[in-house]
Amino acid sequence: MLTQSSTVDGLVIAGFGAGHVSESAAEAVTVAAAVMPVVCSRTADGPVLEATYGFPGSESDLIDRGAIPAGWLDARKSRILLSLLLATGQRGDEICKAFNVHGAAP
Repeated sequence: MLTQSSTVDGLVIAGFGAGHVSESAAEAVTVAAAVMPVVCSRTADGPVLEATYGFPGSESDLIDRGAIPAGWLDARKSRILLSLLLATGQRGDEICKAFNVHGAAP
């Protein structure tokens, strides 16, 4: 179980397809997003979709659960950006805004 005292400051998920995870992993996103920023990326090229699918674990479901969509950033780039943001004290809306800017379409 994740708590405020966890040694993890943020989480990047490399979802499959357009940024999806299993239903059980989606439940873990809910728990994690309550205590830290959770960024949802995808393993391949292309953007994380935001409103195409609505099943449990879909990109829109993860966003509803508190995940931040990485846009066009893959998991490695998302991890670097999240690490930099956390290291400079950015939180909440500031992290969301940074992913909106840096994950925007090329």
